[in-house]
Amino acid sequence: MKNTWNIRKKDDAVSPVIATILMVAITVVLAAVLYVMVMDFGGGGSVAATGNWSELDKDSSTTATMKFGSFSTDIEWTDITITIAGVNSTSYVLSFDANPPTAISVAKSGAGQDITAVATDIGANSLINSGDYVTLTWANAQAGEYEITIVDLDGQEIQMSGGSLLNM
Repeated sequence: MKNTWNIRKKDDAVSPVIATILMVAITVVLAAVLYVMVMDFGGGGSVAATGNWSELDKDSSTTATMKFGSFSTDIEWTDITITIAGVNSTSYVLSFDANPPTAISVAKSGAGQDITAVATDIGANSLINSGDYVTLTWANAQAGEYEITIVDLDGQEIQMSGGSLLNM
């Protein structure tokens, strides 16, 4: 008996043209995935807010007002710390303990530079809005420049336009 089946004896799986197209396509997809991972387009990262001061002025030789303008996102009082660094390496860290703020805890370093801070939340809505302010009172303020820095819960500095230096 004669076998009439035609058996293919070629070992090629795909043609060289198809193989080349597949390799290029896989390379493009892998490059795109790597780009997204490196550029952090996949989310998960946080972006620091931006804002501005409507007033950052000395009221007297011992008091100053930090009045907030607008922010790019909603920020609650308890979500930030304010650092005031200045004369003779004196540094203060202000953190707010309630929404809306009823008191402020103040950490300080530097001899004879005690400070009292009072926050005013005009809208009483727990958010820092345009017009809300913090009044700073030094027991014995020294003349000079104090740099104001605001940091959010993620440790990112909130970029404030309108200056960050307070001249006392």
